[in-house]
Amino acid sequence: MSDPILCDVHGESVATIVCVHILDTLQDDAPRGFWWAVDDEGEYDAICEDCNNMTDEEWAASSSENCRVLCFECYARAAKLNGIEMVRKHS
Repeated sequence: MSDPILCDVHGESVATIVCVHILDTLQDDAPRGFWWAVDDEGEYDAICEDCNNMTDEEWAASSSENCRVLCFECYARAAKLNGIEMVRKHS
């Protein structure tokens, strides 16, 4: 599991990785899709519908500028705005 981060809204929280478009959803409450995963170490990530539809080559070319760290509570809010209820698995 990743080291905790300090969120301006939620305080100390688990870090997740999301595409910048997920951040846009948190700003304007507009659903953009939420394709999420959690790996064996408990690391969460998510991308929007547009990023999910990119080819592997397109994603490789843009991922370094498209990815951001987000606290788990903000991640769960973005998921909910896209119709997904998220509960963090504890390791």
